[in-house]
Parts: sequence; structure tokens; C-alpha cells
Amino acid sequence: MTTPPLPEQIELHRDRMWRRDEDLRIESAIDAERFIEDVGFANTLTDARRAGPSLYIAVCGRRDVSLPRNGVSTGSGSDRVANLPMISGRDHETRSLPLPVLTSSSH
Repeated sequence: MTTPPLPEQIELHRDRMWRRDEDLRIESAIDAERFIEDVGFANTLTDARRAGPSLYIAVCGRRDVSLPRNGVSTGSGSDRVANLPMISGRDHETRSLPLPVLTSSSH
């Protein structure tokens, strides 16, 4: 069973609130903090396939962004995200973090 699409007015409101617009995208650590405070809760590494606010989508600034498969950027905004090793003594996983958050000089 397929869910019917939401009215465009609701999608436009979500674009604004969830920063799914290039003019509103997240470009710094402070922007990321404000985004989380504004929405209350957000996924970090989810794309357009999962409903709800996403830090990854907000950094890319697009509604239709998809996570790259096999680490290959498609130029859909995912080039603004870096893959860095997770800091941990027991895990050797890799997590993707938004570049502006990583390169912010506001620490």
C-alpha cells in the first residue's frame, strides 16, 4: 500500500523548517546546532528515502538527496560530506559527517 503524496504546501513548509533548500542549508557547526534546536530531533545520516528532518539533507540543502553508494559522490550535494574514521578504541567503523561541521573554526 502506497502512501499518497503530501500537498505541496506541506512539502514547502518542510523544505523551510528542515533546511531542504540550498539558501537555507547548514554551513557551520553553529548552523547544525541551531537546526537541531529548531527541529527538536533529527536523523544524522539519512537521505530522502526516510521521512523526517535529517542533518545530512540539511547540509546538502536539497529535498531529493541520496546517500552515495560505495563511497562514490554523485554530485547531488553529497560532495559536501566527508568520511572520517570514528574515534573509538574498540570500533573501526566509519561515519560520514557534514564538512561544515568538521571544518568550523568556532570551537
